[in-house]
Amino acid sequence: MSDSDQIFYDMTIKSIDIKVNQTVFETTDGLAKTFQKAISFHQVGSRGVLTVKTDGDFLFRAYPDPRLRRWPEQDIPANEDEGYFGAWSWRLDGIEDRITAKPGLIPGEGGRYIKDETDKVEIDIPPEFFQLCESRGITVEQALRGLIADVCGLQSYVNNPREDGFISNGSDERMYAKQWFDRAYFV
Repeated sequence: MSDSDQIFYDMTIKSIDIKVNQTVFETTDGLAKTFQKAISFHQVGSRGVLTVKTDGDFLFRAYPDPRLRRWPEQDIPANEDEGYFGAWSWRLDGIEDRITAKPGLIPGEGGRYIKDETDKVEIDIPPEFFQLCESRGITVEQALRGLIADVCGLQSYVNNPREDGFISNGSDERMYAKQWFDRAYFV
């Protein structure tokens, strides 16, 4: 996703026409946005986030809970001087309780998500690890976050996403990481 992509929340799929290769979305104001691409793997009536790319293509991510609505009027602004990055507000249709989460996180079913309770740790990294990560096309942070998620079995499900962004690389990776950890640091 680029900085110039346009993002629209609470968009509803109004129609999908495979024959003419067209998808029509409806805004919260009732306006239609038509795209020359049929997204057959989504259902008419699904609500979610529409990202319109600079080249005119689009991506759609359906909300895990169809009652979910973005509530930007209730967002909590960032205060960079105090190291606070703000919070986005959401609500469920028919319920006026505010759901607040890190900017960019889409809550899961019933507005659930796992809060970020991480602590910062500073560590020196040898050049060999930087080179290894570079050879795989990933950053050192991506590798360490993946390893931590695998060792701890952290998964971020659509219906209950993790605010901290930790997500396992898969079941085999979790198994091997746990075996390595238990062997290296047995009790």
